Amino acid sequence: MTELNPCRFCNEIFLEINPGNRVVQCVWFYVICPTCLARGPLAPTEAEAIGLWNDGVSEEGSDES
Repeated sequence: MTELNPCRFCNEIFLEINPGNRVVQCVWFYVICPTCLARGPLAPTEAEAIGLWNDGVSEEGSDES
């Protein structure tokens, strides 16, 4: 499994991967920081949720300017 990058907001290293809502018999996953409650976007697999978190993509889109 790919290692999670620390939270980019509070630098917490102990992050959680949670299942989101079940949509049309599909479970979506997201990474959440238990310290500051920052949350990554929903993804269809844990691996994709980790990839989006590590790429720095927020729920609103990319953090890049």
